[in-house]
Amino acid sequence: ALKKSNIGVSVGNATDVAQETSSLILMDNNFATLVNAVEEGRIIFENIKKVVAYVLSDSFAEIFTMFGAMILGWPPPLSVIQILWIHLICDGPSDITLGFEREEGVMDHPPKSKSEGILDKRGKILIPAISLSSAAVALFLFWYFWKISGDIVSGRSVVFTVLAIQDLIYVFSY
Repeated sequence: ALKKSNIGVSVGNATDVAQETSSLILMDNNFATLVNAVEEGRIIFENIKKVVAYVLSDSFAEIFTMFGAMILGWPPPLSVIQILWIHLICDGPSDITLGFEREEGVMDHPPKSKSEGILDKRGKILIPAISLSSAAVALFLFWYFWKISGDIVSGRSVVFTVLAIQDLIYVFSY
C-alpha cells in the first residue's frame, strides 16, 4: 500500500520496512503535521501560479511593446534603464509579496490532479490578452506623445509610466 500510493506516509516509530518503503516519515507521530504540510504545499502551489502569471503578463507586455515599435520602424519606446527599473523596482517587491501571500480556505478545495500545470486555461487566455492590450495602449500613447510633442523623451516617459502603473494593477488583480 505504501508503494502503490502517490505518497506513502509512515510514522516515526513504524517498522524499518515501512519507513524504507514510504515516501514521507512523520517523525513526531502526529498526522496533524501531515495536514499542515499539505496546506502549506497548496498555498505554495497557488502562490507560484500567481507569480508566474503576473511575471509573464507583465514581461510579455514589455516585449510586445518593444517588438511592435521595432516592426513599425519606430525608436525604442523604453530605454534600457527604464526596463531595468520596471523589473527591479516595480516588479521585485510585488513578486515577493505574491510569493509569500497567505491564502485562506485552500483545504476546502478538492485535491489537484498530478497532471495539473502551473498555468490553467484561464491563465493561458489572460496572459496574452493582458499583454497585447497593454502593449497596444503603450504603443498608441508612445506614438501620440512622440508625434505631438516631437520629443521622444516625453513618449518614453509616458510608456514607462503606463507600464509601471499597469504593474501595480496586475498585482492587485492577481
